[in-house]
Amino acid sequence: MARIVARGSLICPVCKCSLQRLILLGSGKLLKISEVSRKVPSTIYNGLKYYFCCEDCREKFLKNPEYYINESKNIVVCPVCFVERDKSNAIKIEYQSLEVYTCGCPHCEEAFTNDPSSFLETIEE
Repeated sequence: MARIVARGSLICPVCKCSLQRLILLGSGKLLKISEVSRKVPSTIYNGLKYYFCCEDCREKFLKNPEYYINESKNIVVCPVCFVERDKSNAIKIEYQSLEVYTCGCPHCEEAFTNDPSSFLETIEE
């Protein structure tokens, strides 16, 4: 089944970083979420797949998954600049029944509002 998600929404639940941003900084290339998910460590816990920036974070997660799931549940990533924020400090934009959170700066909010489709991806689940 396919679903639409905001760019940058794949985060490491341990360090709470955007995995797309990390790869972009390291390689200079913006990869789609589906490409990122094939390049980073992952694990399945309670039927859900979690992705990590490194093997060390995956190992930490496996020692106490509920803690890291709870700690990262309100973290969102701005699809424009890839900065991580707590939902309470981000700007929520509703677009075609999808909740998208921007970092809160006027530039990112305007960029998303002017061209939302360029900041969204379709992923297969």
